[in-house]
Amino acid sequence: MTRRKLFIGCRIVDLLEIIFFTLVAFAFLKAIGVSMILKVAVTLYGIYMWVEGIAGNSVVRYGKIAYWVYYFVFLFACIALPRLGYFIPSFGTPLAVLWDFFINPFFNQGIVWTAILVFDLLGLIVNWLTFRKIPVNYSA
Repeated sequence: MTRRKLFIGCRIVDLLEIIFFTLVAFAFLKAIGVSMILKVAVTLYGIYMWVEGIAGNSVVRYGKIAYWVYYFVFLFACIALPRLGYFIPSFGTPLAVLWDFFINPFFNQGIVWTAILVFDLLGLIVNWLTFRKIPVNYSA
């Protein structure tokens, strides 16, 4: 199998996973609108592409060193970033504006969907650029 076929197959499987959970969300979450569920699903697919493209492929290529770097970045993001809102009150303002832009139907939804799709497309490109540099070890 070529890398291109493997990459396409893996991205299709990732997309099918997101579609499955989106259908489950449609079945059980009646209070949330369809547009919001679709926006979250498409954004999650983009986040998967970025995380896999930057962190996952780096760990496969560079090993434990990259793993520990991304592990500490993840811990910092989970522990320290939420606490910055208490010390720096204006820290959360751009995030609040972004969140409001995402959930509020008042804004032009064409721009929102275009931004989400560009985010996904750039994630796919980054994922492919890092995926194609991973060394292949043949054991024959």
